[in-house]
Amino acid sequence: MSWYRDLHGTIDDPDGTGPVDDDGYRPTIGGLRHRTRYAVPPPDGTVVRTACELTWKKNSAPKSPPVADCEACET
Repeated sequence: MSWYRDLHGTIDDPDGTGPVDDDGYRPTIGGLRHRTRYAVPPPDGTVVRTACELTWKKNSAPKSPPVADCEACET
């Protein structure tokens, strides 16, 4: 096991074997709710990578409610 959670709640996982938290930060992008390795929402401007490999820059703009969970993030 080579992953760990830093002081900001982010999981650092150099070899990709760490967990993706069910209760962590789950942004809605394009109507789909994605999984990330963040325990809490990161600061605005942070580039977030989802479990399905989507990269997204976090911002404080209002989000629409999720229509569904991202199927790729769930597998």
